[in-house]
Amino acid sequence: MSTDTPKDQTSGGLSLLVKARSDIGLVRTNNQDSAYVSPSMIALADGMGGAAAGDLASAVAITALMAQDGQPGRASHRLRTAIANAHSKLSDLIAWNPSLSGLGTTIEAAVFTGSTMSLAHLGDSRVYLLREHELTRLTHDHSLVQQLLDSGEITEEEAEYHPRRSLLMRVLNGTYVFKPVLSNHALQLGDRLLFCSDGLSGQLDDDDIVSLLGDPDTNKTITSLKTAVYDLGAPDNVTIVVADVVEANAELDAAAPQLFGAVAKVVIPDVPHFGFPDNVPQDMEDTGWFDLPPDPETQESDIGARRSLRSSKSRELEPVKLDDDNDRPQKRGLLVGISVLVAVLALLLAGLWGGQRYLSSQFFIGDDDGQVAIFQGLPERVVGIELNWVAETSNTSLSDLPTFYADQVRGGNLRPADLASARVTLSELEAKAAYCRSLRVPTGAPSATPTPPTANTPPVQPTESTEPTESATTAPTAAQTTPITPATPASTTPTPAAPGLEDCP
Repeated sequence: MSTDTPKDQTSGGLSLLVKARSDIGLVRTNNQDSAYVSPSMIALADGMGGAAAGDLASAVAITALMAQDGQPGRASHRLRTAIANAHSKLSDLIAWNPSLSGLGTTIEAAVFTGSTMSLAHLGDSRVYLLREHELTRLTHDHSLVQQLLDSGEITEEEAEYHPRRSLLMRVLNGTYVFKPVLSNHALQLGDRLLFCSDGLSGQLDDDDIVSLLGDPDTNKTITSLKTAVYDLGAPDNVTIVVADVVEANAELDAAAPQLFGAVAKVVIPDVPHFGFPDNVPQDMEDTGWFDLPPDPETQESDIGARRSLRSSKSRELEPVKLDDDNDRPQKRGLLVGISVLVAVLALLLAGLWGGQRYLSSQFFIGDDDGQVAIFQGLPERVVGIELNWVAETSNTSLSDLPTFYADQVRGGNLRPADLASARVTLSELEAKAAYCRSLRVPTGAPSATPTPPTANTPPVQPTESTEPTESATTAPTAAQTTPITPATPASTTPTPAAPGLEDCP
């Protein structure tokens, strides 16, 4: 689905001509990307979570942003209000249906005012600016691989094949509050903007993008970008928005808003509100909830509002009556200290509860002192603390597995969606280990020829986690296991069944 969608005529005499498209790709079974364009806003969200409803997460985010489009107030405040409201809605959905825990979405949202674009960024979707044939990335990925690149621990080449390249450090997931990055960018006539999900940027490097983005025809540009991704297999959903900054045009300025991807189809459940604030407080900058530079035009009035709010809060904390006026400052300070301590403890407990709930919904197959086991949690550690525990053990020794599968288990790369799927994967690994053990039977020993896994046995697939900080990325798939008849019928030594089994230890 695509359309030319006009954009906002600015006070600087500029308009935006936009081409947008959202496609499912060649591998995914549904589209979890969502996008929205209007005369004053472009928004894109890449949902994640698989069975945990990534399409719902992206639809919630875009719907919240749509609600702020055209509202009065500073662009930055409208963006953070929309994101806070989306967080509230996702939190309510998870409380209403805990099976949704693990959903999440990235956000790229821009509000156009005058010749300025106010941008909110969260996750690894990207926004690019092409100006005079020079491509500039306006966003910085919130991913583990980007952090490793920034610290110099890995190279660009290593980043392309890093096993955790889809692990995100910031997303909108309704469980943890992550700070989006807000920034302002001046636009000028002739600029071209590209908003895209990682279905595009994860397949094409910057050199590929700049060569395809330079075509003056917007329609040809977006078609070329999509074709390039499809030629590479299109393993993920692909959402692309290309916007050209043009001279003011009344027809462009009057266009109706357009929806793309999941948000155009998903019905968001109407659920009870469980308590997260519906709107961001006026003094949200003080809380550290968002990275937001002060607005010089309203800084003075904002400071006055904050002082007024702080004064009312401090009056609420004053005791109604004190026996000794001389003790009033000391007792008042004690009460304030206790209140702050209680608030901090409440936040810590809430964070621990939310973290435990999330970890309990994640599973992987791992190494338990040389034995294959099902783990709950994530195969990572934070400041030396393991984020997992053994859920179920087995009698399968890691040393009996084919080398490929043993490496997958050691790396925690086998990530079933739930406990039932984990048990199926474990049983498949047990069968492969038994087959490898049978290969060690000496030739001529009185034992029956073992039967390798049949061709219709599903291969074990290392899949990405459904966690909120993991974007959906196609995992490598083990080769299909097809039995091969031994070359010499008289031999009692079986022949390996297929690639992945011939490397038995």
